[in-house]
Amino acid sequence: MHVGRYRVLYEIKDAHVTIIVIHVGRVG
Repeated sequence: MHVGRYRVLYEIKDAHVTIIVIHVGRVG
């Protein structure tokens, strides 16, 4: 099963989006 792999990718993507949102909010 590749559920673990998808879960890790999803968590990394979610963390990346959070960082972008924080950066944009800080710049704006």
